[in-house]
Amino acid sequence: MEIKIKKIIGNRVIRLQGGGKIKEILMNEDFLKESQQKINLCFRGTDSSGIATLSKEEIDELSKLLKSKKKIIKDVKVFKEKKGKT
Repeated sequence: MEIKIKKIIGNRVIRLQGGGKIKEILMNEDFLKESQQKINLCFRGTDSSGIATLSKEEIDELSKLLKSKKKIIKDVKVFKEKKGKT
């Protein structure tokens, strides 16, 4: 997982880059308040660590996008060259 952040402080732009392997996925579910459900992706790298939080709406949008992209590749065929006398 790689994270890039661009933050404006005053009149300066600061860019940060970090990331690592996802170590844990936490799902915060509230059955009474479904709109407040969140998924936390906890990551740790050599120089950085952190938590990326996604809302239920963001997860739904990401899921729809991935499903639509998966339909682009409908069939895969492997062609093998026949070895023999020519």
